[in-house]
Amino acid sequence: MNWAPPHSPTPPVDEPSDEPPPDATRAEPEPEPDVDRLRNSAAPAAAWIAVLGSGLVLVAAIAVVASNWDTIGQSLRVAGLLAVTGGLLLLAERARSLVPTTAGIVAHAATFLTGFAAIAVLSLFGFTWPACLLVGGGVIALATALQAPRWTRVTMHIGQVGGLAVAATGAAALLDTTAGLLAGLASVGLLVRGSQYRSVGLALLAVLSPVLTALADAGIGDGTLARAGLVGDRLSWSGPVVGLLAATVLAAVATRRRSSPLMLLAVLAPVFGAVTGLASIDGSAVAWWCIPALAVLAGELGIRLLPDDRFARAIRTGVSVA
Repeated sequence: MNWAPPHSPTPPVDEPSDEPPPDATRAEPEPEPDVDRLRNSAAPAAAWIAVLGSGLVLVAAIAVVASNWDTIGQSLRVAGLLAVTGGLLLLAERARSLVPTTAGIVAHAATFLTGFAAIAVLSLFGFTWPACLLVGGGVIALATALQAPRWTRVTMHIGQVGGLAVAATGAAALLDTTAGLLAGLASVGLLVRGSQYRSVGLALLAVLSPVLTALADAGIGDGTLARAGLVGDRLSWSGPVVGLLAATVLAAVATRRRSSPLMLLAVLAPVFGAVTGLASIDGSAVAWWCIPALAVLAGELGIRLLPDDRFARAIRTGVSVA
């Protein structure tokens, strides 16, 4: 019997297409350059060059003015100081959208410069140094408060605290009291207004103000520091009072923020104030033996006031073991 050989089906053949085959090596067409983007990218470089050139011109002008300062009339001096300060502030505002980083630096420098310009202007009119400090510090505090919503808030707030401290120094010299006391009262006022961190900074400056004794010993501003009560016999009563004011502010903020480090600073503030008072009254060994007792009492009080967190429990455990 004869069988037919197996037949395999023929695979279908694609019919030729009229379209040309795609070219794998052909590159995509390059997009046209964005003229506006290129123009905007060159704007900051041009602005930096302009700022650098203006800065060099300003430095040269300052050098010329400083060399001929004595020959310049008083009215021109005042007008020049005000014009430079106002011009820097205006320049910062104009350049804010173009070079924001540079504009921010210029704005901060110009804001702090307002206080120094005020001090210089008052000194030209013969005002005393404490009056110059009072007005200059007040101007810095006001300028930084106004500029804080527009620029870096933290930096402006630090400048405001420094301005208040300078103003307190000048006011203390005029009122025959101590700058630490006025700064401590100002920190309480800031706390009442809700400015917690600024009140903490000013309170710390107030309680640590006696460290400026080192400047007085070196002959730097010893007369002004003595008139402001930052050195001398008035620290015998001012030191403990300022320590208590600072402790009140620090403890209040620590309680609101539940911050153990701030609470520890609140504990140390009256101890430092007591040490300041004792050192100004009697520097003998008998007086200094009272410091450990004060430290132990303050530590016990601080442990009771510490918030119940992990850091506080560790401190309590360490004190119990000791």
